[in-house]
Amino acid sequence: MKKQRFVFIIIILLLSGLLIGCGVSTEEYTKVVNDYTAIKIELESIRTELEAKQAELEALQTELKSIKAELEKDQAELENLKESSQTLENDLQVANDEIDKLEGDIKAQQQINSSLSDELKKITYPRHFQSLTELTDWLRQDDTDTKYANERISNLSFILMVKALRDGYLLPVSIESAPDTVYYSNAAIIEDELHWVWADDDYTEFDGYLQPLPSRPIAID
Repeated sequence: MKKQRFVFIIIILLLSGLLIGCGVSTEEYTKVVNDYTAIKIELESIRTELEAKQAELEALQTELKSIKAELEKDQAELENLKESSQTLENDLQVANDEIDKLEGDIKAQQQINSSLSDELKKITYPRHFQSLTELTDWLRQDDTDTKYANERISNLSFILMVKALRDGYLLPVSIESAPDTVYYSNAAIIEDELHWVWADDDYTEFDGYLQPLPSRPIAID
C-alpha cells in the first residue's frame, strides 16, 4: 500500500512539473489531478469488486466440487441399491418359485391324503355287496384267480377276502370241515341272501335266505 502511495506521489510530481513546464494553469492542473484521483478510486473499487467476485467464484467452485463429489457418492449408492434391488428381486423370484413348488407338493400330498382317507374309510367301514350284479362285476375285474393261480384254494380265499376289503366290501372266508377234507370258500351276504364264492374260478352259488343284516356292520361316524 505504501509502495502504491509512493508511486502515486511520484506520478503527481511528474504531472505537476510537466503541466507547469508546459504552461498549464493551476485550475487545469487541479482538474487533471482530481480526474486522475477519481479514476484511481474507481479502479480500486473495481479491483475490490473483482477480488470479491473472484473469492465468490472460488467459493462457488469449491461448493460445486463438493456437490459433484456428493453426487458421485449418491450415484454410487444408487448403483449399489440397484444391484441390491436386483439381488432381492432374484431372491424373491427364487422364493416364489419355491413357494409354488411347496404349494404344488402340498396339493399333491393333500390329494394323496384324501385318497388314503377314502381307502382307509373303505377298510374301516366295509359293507356287504348290494346286489348279485355288483358282486359278479367286482369278481370279473378282480384277478385273484389268474394272478395267484398257483396258490392253494385255502390261501386264495383269504387273498380274495383281503382284496375285497381293500375295495370296501365284506367277503369273509368260510371254512367247512369234513371227515377227510376241508372246504374253503367266501361268503357274500346280499340283503337277506347268502351266496358262496369260490376264489379259484369266481363261481358263485346261492345258498339260501337269512335274517337281513345292516349294509355296514359298523356305521360310518
